[in-house]
Amino acid sequence: MVKFTPTITYNIRILKYKYMKKNILLILLFVTISKSFAQSQLFTIVKDSAILRKENDLLIRDFEQRVKKVDSNISFKGLKTIVRDSLFAGYYLPRTNRIYLPRWETIPQPIIDFCTKVSGSRKEGENLAAMYFYGFFLPHEIAHGLQYNTNILKDNEYDNEYQASEMALLYWKARGKEKELAACYAIAKKVLSNLKNPIPANADMKKYFTEHYEEMAQDADQYGYMMFSQIVTIFEDKTLPDFDTYMKRFLAK
Repeated sequence: MVKFTPTITYNIRILKYKYMKKNILLILLFVTISKSFAQSQLFTIVKDSAILRKENDLLIRDFEQRVKKVDSNISFKGLKTIVRDSLFAGYYLPRTNRIYLPRWETIPQPIIDFCTKVSGSRKEGENLAAMYFYGFFLPHEIAHGLQYNTNILKDNEYDNEYQASEMALLYWKARGKEKELAACYAIAKKVLSNLKNPIPANADMKKYFTEHYEEMAQDADQYGYMMFSQIVTIFEDKTLPDFDTYMKRFLAK
């Protein structure tokens, strides 16, 4: 038997209190996020800027808490969402540590035209936007935030994008979004069947994509092919582990 002095006993009580308080706060945060997700509008066209910002900020908090369960020292350093007009459907900017998302009404016409073309109709194009711009791609951008805030980056943009999509898929699987993911996979296959590979014959795919990244990001057909070809490959990869295991391996690098 170990006998404790009054001071040691007091310190142990303080530590137990702090531990219990921390756990209670985490439980309350989880309950709050869970209730908010129950009313989520994700995987639909989100037209309200305030709702879109709130939805994505909740995703950020949930993603971060799941990563913290693997390594409590990880921080997203205040990563937040900004909703504003943009030339893109959504992106993460390392300089500001913010994810920028456009309102539906201000998504550039070339992107809307792209969605319609590769989906076959305006209606199916809007479904693509709902499932990806307001669904699958949201944790993809959060994953970029994780990459930069941990400084765990690949040496080429192809692999950075690929890894972010792996994280997005595994995150949604951890959230139980199997139905939505099945729809995303079917959409990606259809999109890919309507696009041509922009990588020249005999060119190194990763090197070419990295060297022409900014140029391709402004061409919906080229960038779309690269993103959706990665997504199809990731969906069909049967070796991917669950989210927690993936994060343990990622953070160990």
